[in-house]
Amino acid sequence: MHRDWSNYKRSALRLSRNQALTTCMWIITNHDAVLWEFHFKIREEDYKVASTDCKTTKRFGLDDKIRNSNVLDSAFKSSSYEQGGYDPSRARLNTKYEGYGKQGGWMASSSDTSPWIEVDLQTDDNDLKGIITQGLACGNKWVASYKVSYKKTESGQYYDVDNVDDSLIFTGNTDGKTEFANLFKQQITTRYIRIQPMSWHGNAASLRFELIACN
Repeated sequence: MHRDWSNYKRSALRLSRNQALTTCMWIITNHDAVLWEFHFKIREEDYKVASTDCKTTKRFGLDDKIRNSNVLDSAFKSSSYEQGGYDPSRARLNTKYEGYGKQGGWMASSSDTSPWIEVDLQTDDNDLKGIITQGLACGNKWVASYKVSYKKTESGQYYDVDNVDDSLIFTGNTDGKTEFANLFKQQITTRYIRIQPMSWHGNAASLRFELIACN
């Protein structure tokens, strides 16, 4: 479903492939609104910036086009995956379909009713502000809603992340190719990020993703 930005009450941002995340500086225009350089508006009551929040953002580097060299394919893990090349390392944003064995995204097993996928960012000092998702590059499958959680150590406890609407449920995609971004209510500092699909289109949860980092 296409989002109507005219009512200024939406928390997620639809991004085109050419829209960078490097110019997300907040400009306070009055007491009621905050203007993004993306030209989207969100009322302050819907998104309150903590004093420690980052003011500018960038893509972390999970995107297949701009890979962070520290995060190897082996850093991705999942609850399950379909055979034939749907393994968790295929979950990088903008991963392309390259044929059998190299599918265009991660897809959980069709029998997995509580799927999840996570990535180890290698260090525990990563300041993150949001997430971008896509569905499967080839096939009519995507995640429609999901939760996000994080932890700083391998043996640590996962903590849920709120979106800017104070909800644990993030709105996902409506097709397989469009990038769709959601912001966290506050920035988090972490090493491990887990995505837990809650609903999906198709016979199994399928997605590609990138993280929005503080600049």
